[in-house]
This record gives sequence, C-alpha cells and structure tokens, in this order.
Amino acid sequence: MAKRIQTYAGEKITVQFDPNRCMHAGKCVRELPEVFKPNDRPWVYPDAADAADIETMVLTCPSGALSCEVEGKAKLGIKPEKNSVTIMPDGPLYLHAEMTIKGEDQPTCRAALCRCGATKNPPFCDGAHKQAGFKDAATDLGGSVDDAVETDGTLEVVVIQDGPLMVRGGCEVRNVKGEVVAKGQELFFCRCGAAESKPFCDGSHNKINFRSR
Repeated sequence: MAKRIQTYAGEKITVQFDPNRCMHAGKCVRELPEVFKPNDRPWVYPDAADAADIETMVLTCPSGALSCEVEGKAKLGIKPEKNSVTIMPDGPLYLHAEMTIKGEDQPTCRAALCRCGATKNPPFCDGAHKQAGFKDAATDLGGSVDDAVETDGTLEVVVIQDGPLMVRGGCEVRNVKGEVVAKGQELFFCRCGAAESKPFCDGSHNKINFRSR
C-alpha cells in the first residue's frame, strides 16, 4: 500500500515528501541538517533556513522524493537539455528528464529506479541494494551511441511484468563521471540484478525466474 505524501508548510516555502520515492540517499540531511532531521517528528523544518537554499536542495534530490511550493506555486525544477540515465555503482538508475512512469506524469524531473531486484516499492529504489549486497562497479557499461537520436522529449518508463525497464523517447546513458556510454531511442535496463550485461537486460530474468513485486 502506498504511503501518504507528507506536507510541511513554512512561512515562505512548503516542502512535500513522498516516502514512496525515497531511496534514503541522505543528501538533504547532509546539506541542510538544520532543516531535515530524520530522527525528529515532524522531521522537516521549512523555516530553519533560507527558502531559496531549501528550494535549491529540494530540486537536486536524486530520487525526486522531495518537492516544494513557493508562494503557492509548485517548483518542478528546470527540465534538462538532454534526457539522461546515470548508472550508479552498486546502486540504482538515476533518471533526469521530464517523464512518465507506468503511464503517470511525474511531479519532478528526477527519479531513482531499482536495478538490484530487491526493492519493496518497484520500480523505485528504496535502498534495498545495500542490504541485498548488490554489486556492480558500473565501469564497463557497454552499449552503443546513436547520434541521430533526439534526447529532449518526454521519456516513457514502461515496467515490463517480471522483466526489465523499458525507457522510450530518447536518452543518454552516462557513467558516474558523466561520460556518455550509450544513447538510444528505446533502451531496456535490467531490474532483476542478474544480467551479465548490466545495466542492460540480457534475458537473465527468465533464467532466475524473476517475479516482480
């Protein structure tokens, strides 16, 4: 069952937190510890720092779990010039694009999607790769670059039952250094954790009898 979205209203900024998208990266706590205090209840203090600083931090939340409103207007961040999927070592796929996931428009241009197969909230990463011991250095990513592909449209993320994630609409695939290692109109990413061709699907989900939660 989906968890409710939490809202924390301040004098100048309102912060929303969607626990269904959070992967517990800790960026908010590290950058603004006076605002984000996970051991407190409530845990977000929107008046504890300058509203502009909070907005900047919120709009760089890697999972898109945080969003905000300033003077009643939703701040979704600037759509990137190029859609991208960044492969995090031993971790998830970071998407940065205007996108739909399972046919639903997304409230931010950022999302963290599971590729270890252990998340309890597919297709989103919930940090389970740490407990699952998922390992992939993401140094030899393979793939091919199709320079004819446009990468500025809306991405469509399709979750294939008991199979991979299909990302359609044109995007770059990058390593953690920001280097482009692949580029395509329609890409299939492993989400069972077993592919030998990580981050791309090689059909291993069939061999291990992967079942989506």
